[in-house]
Amino acid sequence: MTLLVILVGAVLVVISVAAALDLRARRRGRRAAEDGWDTLRETRRDFHAAELARYQSSDFSWLDRVRRNKR
Repeated sequence: MTLLVILVGAVLVVISVAAALDLRARRRGRRAAEDGWDTLRETRRDFHAAELARYQSSDFSWLDRVRRNKR
């Protein structure tokens, strides 16, 4: 009887530890996914900002190139 109680207790401890670790892993995975989306948004925003800055800085450079190539 004592052995049965010890075995049941050990099984319950193992199950509870596994559940706690699984919960932490899921939470960590969700946080990593959110961080990934934030990083993607920041990357896209930076890319578009750089593209806009590049366009604004060379606003007439394409026209200058066309004029130079016509000569």
